[in-house]
Amino acid sequence: MKGALSRNESWDIVILDPPKLAPRKKGAASAAGRKITILREAGAACDHPIDPSYPEGKYLSNILLRVL
Repeated sequence: MKGALSRNESWDIVILDPPKLAPRKKGAASAAGRKITILREAGAACDHPIDPSYPEGKYLSNILLRVL
């Protein structure tokens, strides 16, 4: 994605599955000089229950962003 801006590439939607512990917080949008707006943050659906004794199970999350 780093070279996409120089190649004038764009997409209507991008789905990323980044590593949980990313080494840095700078994302693809900021690296490309773009601004983002968070539209929605959500976790797993109700059919994916989380055991309170195992909070690490709360790993499923998603964020809907608008890239400006």
